[in-house]
Amino acid sequence: VVVLGLLLGAGAWSAESLGTISGIVLSAVSGAPLASSTVVLSQADGAPLRTVTADRRGRYVFDGLAAGQYAVKASRPGFATGRYGQQAWNHTGRPIELGAGAGFTADVRLHRLGVVTGAVVDENGEGAPGLTVNAVTVSPAGASGRTSSAGITDDRGVFRIPGLRPGRYRVRTAPRQLEDGTGLLPSYSPGTLDQQEARVVTVEVDRETTGISIQVLAGKLARLTGFVPAAARHKDAQVTVTLFRDEDSRQVAAGPGGQFGFSEVVPGRYTLVVQLRSSEASLAAYQPLDLSGDLEGLYVNLSAAPEVQVRLLDEKGVPVTDPQFVIFLGRIENAARTTPLRVEGTVAANLMPGRWRFYLILPETHVVESIRVGDEEALEGFVLLPGRKATAAIRVARRAGRVQGRVTDASGRPARGLPVVCYPLAADNRLRLGGFRTARTSLTGDYRFGGLPEGEYLVFASPIEDFQPDEHLEALRERLRPQRVTASKESPLDLRVLE
Repeated sequence: VVVLGLLLGAGAWSAESLGTISGIVLSAVSGAPLASSTVVLSQADGAPLRTVTADRRGRYVFDGLAAGQYAVKASRPGFATGRYGQQAWNHTGRPIELGAGAGFTADVRLHRLGVVTGAVVDENGEGAPGLTVNAVTVSPAGASGRTSSAGITDDRGVFRIPGLRPGRYRVRTAPRQLEDGTGLLPSYSPGTLDQQEARVVTVEVDRETTGISIQVLAGKLARLTGFVPAAARHKDAQVTVTLFRDEDSRQVAAGPGGQFGFSEVVPGRYTLVVQLRSSEASLAAYQPLDLSGDLEGLYVNLSAAPEVQVRLLDEKGVPVTDPQFVIFLGRIENAARTTPLRVEGTVAANLMPGRWRFYLILPETHVVESIRVGDEEALEGFVLLPGRKATAAIRVARRAGRVQGRVTDASGRPARGLPVVCYPLAADNRLRLGGFRTARTSLTGDYRFGGLPEGEYLVFASPIEDFQPDEHLEALRERLRPQRVTASKESPLDLRVLE
């Protein structure tokens, strides 16, 4: 009886020592509850623990929680992800200190993503119904980016494009073939075919950008048809035909006899890539095209699909077989990037023709020294054409540098769960690392970056989630002192949160 009493007492004490975090997900503007929002409970350093769905009144509960430090974030379609305690829509949140058996109320406010509205009219000023209108991101260098979202014009030619993250966009119509044989060309606001002459629209959260007008321009859309004779010689052949232009691509499957076609093609310069896969062969074609009008009956010959033999070597030229070294190949042709392919073994075969790049995951003790394909340096990439078997030599060296330290806030307290960015100033080092590195501080505010090539870096902690240093590089250079990383050495660097 005494033992049973002790056990029951221990169980009661344990239950009483568990706490609860609850709250409501609300609109940051109207204050209305946001039903069916997804709410995630994490440790303060960002490690996710549980996920629940808010009820019809926007309420959520996480119970049975041990004392500790937590973070809560919420999301809903059409809204930016919100975090408890954040100071701005894109900032990190505030950690929750949960005592033993305590309850904590953590309401989360979500900001609606931006909206662009306007109208599309024809040359007579009448609304153009049923047209797709795209918002295309603008990079800091002013180049066109990827289509972010789209809307369709109603019977008045009016469109609405929701769900846009803050940033700069160009607004453009999609092409359409008309019944009389003419077409509507992709036209940028206010009414131009040239993206450099297009109006740039700034989008913000909780704001509808209105009055975007586009006069759609008429012109001749092209038709491309062709034939892949090799398809008829392989009964089980699967043939795909891809038409690339800048960051856009269109793909069709060829028929049993190898016939294919594209309609509503905007005149311009393209790259045509054909791939044939069968039990007997893997073939391909790569052909630049200048389409100024219809092109009928294009005859496409195929050659063996390109492949690359990959040799991974250490600084002494000895082959590396350690499974911690992982090699990927990514196609970067025409900015229409594909999902990187993992290189299994020493040969990457049956590849799509075009320009490729190597990406590597290495132990933090090693760095990429060089990449050569044939006799040429290939750190930035290399071209693979049909019928070509290339040989790549990737050299790695045990000479990586490290940076580590602690991040504190303005009051000198450890900054928990905060993003830290390590940005290589040398372009070659950005290529070696596949860009820049990010980490998140621990519960004690500590961070660490390993596997760094020797050189100078901008290392900083920011309260902004998903901070893109390329977009603010000039300002960062003015505010921050570069950190020198030396091969095979550790560089201590404590940081204050960058406001």
